[in-house]
Amino acid sequence: MLRTSLLLALALPTALLAQSTASAHLQLAREAYLAGDLEPALAHADSAIKLENELPGAYKLRGDIKQRQSNLHGALMDYTRAEKQDASDPRLYVSRSAIHITEGRLKDAMRDVEKALKLDPNEADAWYNSACANYLGHNNDAALRDLHRAVELKENNADALFLRGVVKGELFKEESGLADIEAALKLKPGIQTGEMSAGILLFELERYEEAIARFTKVIDANGADIPE
Repeated sequence: MLRTSLLLALALPTALLAQSTASAHLQLAREAYLAGDLEPALAHADSAIKLENELPGAYKLRGDIKQRQSNLHGALMDYTRAEKQDASDPRLYVSRSAIHITEGRLKDAMRDVEKALKLDPNEADAWYNSACANYLGHNNDAALRDLHRAVELKENNADALFLRGVVKGELFKEESGLADIEAALKLKPGIQTGEMSAGILLFELERYEEAIARFTKVIDANGADIPE
């Protein structure tokens, strides 16, 4: 009995030290990820998991890092491990749905979105991802409903405002769509195809001089690399 207690007393500080070190690596990984330093973020996440294989939040964070690095297969594997650890995190399903959308698995994306919204009906990014899946699935009415909710929950969401503008344009609500696109560009001037989309809606509204000015701006910025 004494021998067992002694061994436990000797082992316990080592276990606590490993846990503390793993948590420290996870925190460093999180800070590096938020700063956009993905390589050190991944290195710290790997170290955290190596030290403590079941560290809460580690696989989810490493999956997010890998997704930002375009390692989508690796990210999905980590999200699967994260779900086994904790299936109650709506952000996990938001992250995984984004990969499904990128790879064209719209039904899988919607399943994950539904899981996220069941856990948190006010998860704005889940509504945005639902809108993306519906838009890609040519269901503009559903996409617009999702985008209204996404913007209601996060009014300065430039990506949601932009997509809502595009969807409104396709639904022949050009004036309102243009207003959304302009608002999105004020928040995030570098939105890909943003100026082009604004130009198209200006053209549809017969505001030709303004449309020409937008198209000229796109040509000057991109040269020959103009999207068709």
